[in-house]
Amino acid sequence: MEPLPTKFRKNDFNHEQVWRDADYAIYKRWKGDPEAYHWEVIRILKWPARELHGKSYPASEGYPSSNSWGGTAARTITKAAGIEAAHRKVEEMKTARADAIQRRGTVNDEVDEASPEMAEED
Repeated sequence: MEPLPTKFRKNDFNHEQVWRDADYAIYKRWKGDPEAYHWEVIRILKWPARELHGKSYPASEGYPSSNSWGGTAARTITKAAGIEAAHRKVEEMKTARADAIQRRGTVNDEVDEASPEMAEED
């Protein structure tokens, strides 16, 4: 499985991974001035090998699409709140996911079909 990139640029924003475990990651994200950043806390998506729009993709990890924001897939933490707040958000997201799995027996993860292309460089 191809891992999620540790650094990439998308829509004029730089993304740099500063922490991760098997299922979650924290990225520092900025546009222009590297000191004007915020933290993105994400649940790493995992896709099987597939073909999409005539292009083959190997099994890979993925960054949540923009329509996943606000759910358990990703959160944004301000620079002022600090990396500690980002780590607390990871724990909250893990708890929420475990609770959802316990309630339903499974989680209905919605994966944006275009998402495998998200981490490709502009």
